Amino acid sequence: MSYDVPPEESTPRDPDIPKTIETRVRQNKPKNILTSLLGGAPLEITVKIPEEDKRMLSENVKEMADRMDFRWKRTQQLILLGYFLTGSSFIVSKLWL
Repeated sequence: MSYDVPPEESTPRDPDIPKTIETRVRQNKPKNILTSLLGGAPLEITVKIPEEDKRMLSENVKEMADRMDFRWKRTQQLILLGYFLTGSSFIVSKLWL
């Protein structure tokens, strides 16, 4: 397999002559396939959920929020306990040791 170089590229270029730069117009391609399939307009989706399911969902979300709130408060209490124990161990080590 030979890689033939065209004759105009094989000759050395004169550094005094500025090189011409060719510019091309950028094609306006879509960013992804979904944009090309669905178009550029915002997509609106409507989901209908029965009232019983809405109520059950809201109850479950409320329970999860309560559990997270309890756990966050417990975490804060444990952090404060750690600060207190660290401070008290520092004081004890300076007074009695």
